[in-house]
Amino acid sequence: MKISLDFIGSNAFEKDAWKRRALPIAMAVIGTFALLLLVLLSIATSNTEFFDNYFIWLYAANVIIGICLTLVILTLVIVIAIRWRKGRFGTRLVAKLAMIFALVGVVPGLILYGVSLQFVSRSIETWFDVQVESALDAGLELGRVTLRVAQEEILAEGNYIAEQITQVPSGTSSEQVGSMVMKIRNQFGIQEVSLFGIQRNLILTSESRPKKYLPAPAPDTINEAFKKKGISSVEQIEVEGGQRAYRVRAIVPIIRKKQLSGKSGSAKEVEDKYFLQLVRFIPEPLAKNIVAVESAYSDYQEKSLGRTGLRKMFVGTLTLTLFFALFVAVTLALTLGRQLARPLLMLLRGTQAVAQGDLSPKPELDTGDELGMLTRQFNVMTRQLADTRTSLQESKSFLETVLGNLTAGVCIFDKNFNVVSSNAGADRIFGQDLTRMDGRPLSDSPSLVEFDQAIKEGFATMKLAVGVEIGQPD
Repeated sequence: MKISLDFIGSNAFEKDAWKRRALPIAMAVIGTFALLLLVLLSIATSNTEFFDNYFIWLYAANVIIGICLTLVILTLVIVIAIRWRKGRFGTRLVAKLAMIFALVGVVPGLILYGVSLQFVSRSIETWFDVQVESALDAGLELGRVTLRVAQEEILAEGNYIAEQITQVPSGTSSEQVGSMVMKIRNQFGIQEVSLFGIQRNLILTSESRPKKYLPAPAPDTINEAFKKKGISSVEQIEVEGGQRAYRVRAIVPIIRKKQLSGKSGSAKEVEDKYFLQLVRFIPEPLAKNIVAVESAYSDYQEKSLGRTGLRKMFVGTLTLTLFFALFVAVTLALTLGRQLARPLLMLLRGTQAVAQGDLSPKPELDTGDELGMLTRQFNVMTRQLADTRTSLQESKSFLETVLGNLTAGVCIFDKNFNVVSSNAGADRIFGQDLTRMDGRPLSDSPSLVEFDQAIKEGFATMKLAVGVEIGQPD
């Protein structure tokens, strides 16, 4: 049974020790992660690529660490509040010191946080100049207008070529039609003009490199061109060297009507459907400028869209820094508060022990300051009190020994004639144990009522006699 009790006691002690170590360990781990995150955030703010790649992770970690720090601070406050409510000795002093240190650390931090928050918000806004954005918008719109004009021009030129082909008399050879298209192509400066049948079969092309002509478009595109009587589009391509370029393509429908004689001799009108495909490349300098403007505009828009996220990241970093500073302030407040309160609490416990009669030496703290000196002086004082009490006890013991060896009876009374002390001779004379009368008058014992009255009268007479002696002249 004894072994089991010891085992239970050791488990309880280990459990309490683990509880005492759990909070400092958690605080150390969270503080380390918070410091590491602050380092990563400082790297991210100066490294755009790192910021773009790990923005979401950093933001999530920022929020998680902030929540953990908040929970730790709340836990510390709740622990102090619970100890305060239970009336734990010294909790009020520790809480007061912790509050003072926390205010000293937090109030300047809040001021810096507010100023930094305003500065960061305004600084980020200044990165995005309205004039630069307007210039980029104007440049981009200029490029779009240029491409739109190129589309309209090639579509008009395609309609002109289609009209010329429509007016070609029947029986004209394809070589003659191709020669006519070639002349018009050279006149308009078009790189490619191809004639396709409705089944997307190539009839003729004016491309100088027949094997490199642009294939016919998809059937849906052809149907759309017939519905809209011609369409044009701008396509971005990649040329040699990995550079980007633009080309304009137009699809123009051609419908030739002709008369066919039937078996009964009546004429029947039929339609032959064709379509032209025209391709013109945008001049290289213009294409480079358009690509440059689009690239700059795209980068600017990405940064502009990330402005909110960037602001959140900076604000989150500042907030995390504030929480970290608050965390450090509260931790230092509790640590320093305990260090300062420890000698005072020891003195309070020592004072309570002295009040209860315990004059044993108390542990001394070698803090190297006045508080440590105060604990040492307290031990000196209690040692002197203990020596004085020992001397009084020895004197009392000596007096009791002397009184106990006297054959005469000795009784000591207070001012109310209550028995304070007596010796063994008095017990023999009165035939009873007078120690039971300590603190009570002799009249409480029926056999000693007359003696008690005699003592009172004797003392009264002696007092009167003394008064008479004082009143007589020399």
